[in-house]
Amino acid sequence: MGPENPRPETFAFTQAVVRAGWSMRLHALLGEEVARAVSADILTLREAEALLDRLAAVIDETVGAGED
Repeated sequence: MGPENPRPETFAFTQAVVRAGWSMRLHALLGEEVARAVSADILTLREAEALLDRLAAVIDETVGAGED
């Protein structure tokens, strides 16, 4: 049985955990897809690394943008 109105800091912590979990899952999914592209000779390893670096920067910036 939990409180009906959680404290603001509890809510902020929960939101941060949700954002971090989503970000990690997205990174993993994109990593798998980029690895498939490398295996299929669609991307070179160098291109894949550059793409993942750029995607990681955008995702991290976007996910962090919602934090106060």
